[in-house]
Amino acid sequence: MRISVTFIVLTLGATLVGFGQDEQEYAGWMKTIGSTSASLRKNLAAKSSADAAKDARALAEAFGKVHNFWTQRKVEDATNLAKAAESGFRDVAAKAEAGNFEEAEAAAKQASTTCAGCHKVHREKVENGWKIK
Repeated sequence: MRISVTFIVLTLGATLVGFGQDEQEYAGWMKTIGSTSASLRKNLAAKSSADAAKDARALAEAFGKVHNFWTQRKVEDATNLAKAAESGFRDVAAKAEAGNFEEAEAAAKQASTTCAGCHKVHREKVENGWKIK
């Protein structure tokens, strides 16, 4: 019995630590998304195909991680928004690589709309920044 209780306590503790680490990683992805989005806008405006496509692929990869994060938590709306952003930024990369900057800019704006939808519902302002609701 003592072994079972110890196992349960250790398992619960490891799970809680894992969620804390996941949330720290998540915060890092959000910071990366913010800076990479700014770089993407700059590179699209400069009509820099390779750099814009690189930024868009990095955003798609980051949103893939965000998608997995919310999938594990079984939060359907956030999962769907992250998937839409991932797909949208893959489309931006393809359009930028093809030199279709006007279409790439429009696709980037569309993909970015997913951010506000998720932030409005799943982000809360706290004293030293933001936390996941």
